[in-house]
Amino acid sequence: MASLRFSIIVPLLITLLCSSHVVVNVSARPRVWVHVFNKCQSGLDILLHCWSSEDDLGLHVLKHDQMYQFTFCPNIWGSTKFECRVQFGDGSEKQFMVYKFSRDSGGCRHCIWHLRENKACQLLNGEWVCYDYY
Repeated sequence: MASLRFSIIVPLLITLLCSSHVVVNVSARPRVWVHVFNKCQSGLDILLHCWSSEDDLGLHVLKHDQMYQFTFCPNIWGSTKFECRVQFGDGSEKQFMVYKFSRDSGGCRHCIWHLRENKACQLLNGEWVCYDYY
């Protein structure tokens, strides 16, 4: 009798778990928003492509002063990184790390970036910090 109950209950539980529409946030980390602005002095459009090891955010054309934004929850291991490649109006391509957990987790819930031809600048604690592209 006990094995009959077990053979009915286990498949029923598996079915319920697999068909459930309950969403559980397994990340204990707060959501992060990234805002990237085209602030190139040339006034030309840029082509922006951002990705992580788990997500490819696709290509986005940004006109001068236009913004692209995305949001995510950092992983529980603290290893979340997003990189972006920028193609400028003259055809040159450069790359930068738009989010790195070890660098940004302490002061970047809304990460604001201004992209210029020669540097990517991030607003941190009210101050602009600029990084060379690579």
